[in-house]
Amino acid sequence: MEDEQKTPDPAIPGDILPNIILPDATESGVGMAQQSRAGRWLMLIFVEPELLAQKAEAIAAVRARIEACEGLAYTVFFAKPDPTVAGADLFDASKRGALFLLGESKSGIAVISPEG
Repeated sequence: MEDEQKTPDPAIPGDILPNIILPDATESGVGMAQQSRAGRWLMLIFVEPELLAQKAEAIAAVRARIEACEGLAYTVFFAKPDPTVAGADLFDASKRGALFLLGESKSGIAVISPEG
């Protein structure tokens, strides 16, 4: 049986992605392939805890642009789920999501096409 904690090789443009699931502030898993997200561009903005406040204005601008195009944007905070963190939608304490989508475990933006 494959180790579930093992991060797969990083995705590359054109890959068909598995259902990426990240916890929200209540620790409920939010899947990027849920039907409510079908057919929409998804943007995951991964951000280091110490940069969240500093980058808040830039993050808001990027989110507004994709949402204006009827896409969905999520700010992903590198920490354990915490309902007191303002500005974070999802959490990636292990940085496995960033490592898989960005190829590195640091701040960055992953854009997921609705094309399957």
